[in-house]
This record gives sequence, C-alpha cells and structure tokens, in this order.
Amino acid sequence: MFGDDVFGGSIEELFRKLSGGDSFVEQSTIGPDGKRRTTRKTQSGAFGKALLDNISTKKKIYFIFDFSGKKDVYASVTDEIVEDNYGGTSATGKKILEVKEGNKVISEFPLSEKIRTKGFESWFNNGILEVSFSR
Repeated sequence: MFGDDVFGGSIEELFRKLSGGDSFVEQSTIGPDGKRRTTRKTQSGAFGKALLDNISTKKKIYFIFDFSGKKDVYASVTDEIVEDNYGGTSATGKKILEVKEGNKVISEFPLSEKIRTKGFESWFNNGILEVSFSR
C-alpha cells in the first residue's frame, strides 16, 4: 500500500507524460521574502544536449547549440505562455528562445530577465546555431 509505486515511475514522469511532452520541468520554491518563485527548465533530452556552451562578455551573451543533421534552423524570441488546468492560457512575462526547423519548434530555452532580447542576432552554419544577445 504505502511505498508501492502505483504509477510505474516518478510522479514527475507521470505528469510529463500526461501533459503530452518533455518541454518543461516546473519547480516552485518559497524565497526568503515569502513569495513563491516558479522556475521552468527544459528537459535535457529536449534542449540540454543541444546547448554546447554559453559565453558572457561585458556587452554580449552568446549561446552555441549543436543541431547536427538539421537544415534551415533559426531562432526567435517569444513570450512564455502557460496553460492552466481549464485550458486557458496566459503570458508569464518571461521570454523563451525558440529554435525552429521550418515551422516545427525543435527546442525551447527560457531566458534570464537580464538579457535584452530586442535586436538579438543568430546564424546557422554546418549544424551549429549561434545566438547573441546584448546585456
């Protein structure tokens, strides 16, 4: 009864399967000010393996990704949209770096609020996607 694994895996794995994908893992914590902080991270299978490196300079932040075997890959910045239990959607105010091949989203990466997303640059060559943001 207690301690039996009714779901055949972790509860997080069950919810990920029920939600239809591996795109985000959500973790909530209570900060020192008593406010709830929610962080959303992509699963390593969805994005972590593609991220090769990030480089920070005084003026720029660079992300370098490996999308070997992909063609026509490009990046765009969008608002993070979450769906509630009733099918309604709302923007969280956070930004997401979406990587697309054609019209299909192949990866998503949550961006820090410290990054200026306007005027970012990206280029794709030989399976390597480089994206640069101003600080």
